[in-house]
Amino acid sequence: MNESIPEKNAKSSKEFKILDRRYGKSYVKLLHVTRNKNIHTVKEYEVNMFLTLETEDDYTVGNNKHVVATDSQKNTVYLLAKQFGIESPEKFALLLVKHFLTKYAGNVIEATAEVEEAFKWKRMRGDHCHAFSADSSLTRTCKVTQKSGEVPQIFVGLKNFRILKSTQSSFVKFVDDEYRTLPCMEDRVFSTVVETEWKYFPSVDMSGKDYDSKFEEIIEHIIDWFAGDSKIGIHSPSVQMTMYQCLTSILSSILQIDYIYMKMPNKHYFSIDLSKFPESVGGAESNYDVFLPVDKPSGIIEATVGRKDLKKS
Repeated sequence: MNESIPEKNAKSSKEFKILDRRYGKSYVKLLHVTRNKNIHTVKEYEVNMFLTLETEDDYTVGNNKHVVATDSQKNTVYLLAKQFGIESPEKFALLLVKHFLTKYAGNVIEATAEVEEAFKWKRMRGDHCHAFSADSSLTRTCKVTQKSGEVPQIFVGLKNFRILKSTQSSFVKFVDDEYRTLPCMEDRVFSTVVETEWKYFPSVDMSGKDYDSKFEEIIEHIIDWFAGDSKIGIHSPSVQMTMYQCLTSILSSILQIDYIYMKMPNKHYFSIDLSKFPESVGGAESNYDVFLPVDKPSGIIEATVGRKDLKKS
């Protein structure tokens, strides 16, 4: 028995609506070299570019008349880098969204640029004029999005910032019931991979060097509240409190930031039970020297902290 195949409904656009849409080019890689006589500076980034058009015709009727090809977006990234250089991820992202909203005014109604530092290149021996080594300890991120006729929204962050301290961390007096097996830990290894993102107030207007200095300042706040004094450290009663101290310290110091998010997953290092072995070969009832790295499962702690509306409080 042959069943009839239903015809495609050409009037589906009357029955449905597009709730959200954008298109663009992702993973646009570039290395930019700034030459000041024989002193060179290199910056390597990966860029994602997205546009939203005023019309939906490219989706609903297949009309590409107003489509700025994703390949053209890629070319624009390279050409603007060549023409204007790259002060900082933030300034370059601002330049990109402004270009697309201005060049294609009335056509492009929203542009988003995500600029991520692929490698943080540091000078060899600290002062070499043109030789560098990659510091892979953390990644700097940036996203700027802007709608036509509105101010840009600037989000900056860092990820893959792995840190560890071997003492001055505890976790005690938590819920003790029939489901608990974790003992209280008066002294433990505290390790995490910090991920954080902050939003600047829309009125912020800073130079590339200002954005760079704020980024480095935020790293210092994290180090201060995680590590403390180089000789004695600082005690952490929980990941939550250390995170809160970092976030509030950043907001107190950098007034240009509206709010900030942070994630600190536990990277566990558990003391290995050596009590079954004789002391003659290193066995011990208590072991604070040899630990087992445990990848999964792991705890994860997140928080977003903003500023209170003082007028309402």
